[in-house]
Amino acid sequence: MAGVIRDGRHAGGRAYGYRPVPGKPGELEIVEDEATIVRRIFAAYAAGRPPREIAQDLNRENIHPPRGRRWNASTINGNAKRGTGLIFNELYAGRIVWNKVRMVKDPDTGKRLSRPNPREEWQSIDVPQLRIVEHSVWEQAHALKTEKGHLASHMKRRAPHARHRKTCARRDGRGVEGPTADRDLRPQPQQ
Repeated sequence: MAGVIRDGRHAGGRAYGYRPVPGKPGELEIVEDEATIVRRIFAAYAAGRPPREIAQDLNRENIHPPRGRRWNASTINGNAKRGTGLIFNELYAGRIVWNKVRMVKDPDTGKRLSRPNPREEWQSIDVPQLRIVEHSVWEQAHALKTEKGHLASHMKRRAPHARHRKTCARRDGRGVEGPTADRDLRPQPQQ
């Protein structure tokens, strides 16, 4: 696989904004319609818009997502540890990264499981011809992502969960507020 990557070819799966070049294994070309959407997502994220709002806009405009029927925040946000999601896909910055995960076998089931490799073991090569997002926008988006990653969860910009503000009356007449509020209203077993 390292030889494929050294030649500037892609050894991974399909990435939104790219398609394989027919007859040339591992070579990708940019799909300009999808690349425009990728640039739009990065620009909105770098400007401080949350992934959930970006996804809602894309769904409202009937823009097809990479997989499935709808965009969602995790499609954009991804997983930092695994380097997944649009925001973490370094191919958009013109860099192919491999060796992100390793496969291990579950001794009980015999199934293959993917496990993330430490970031120091990741390998990469520059492929400037595949860059979709400008370097400055990429850096701005990642600076924001890093900043948000270090915030306490209650400081991150997201809508509060409905149950967190729920207030109920208990059997003894006292009010209860918070995620456990409905526990006191459940039917009690007969004794």
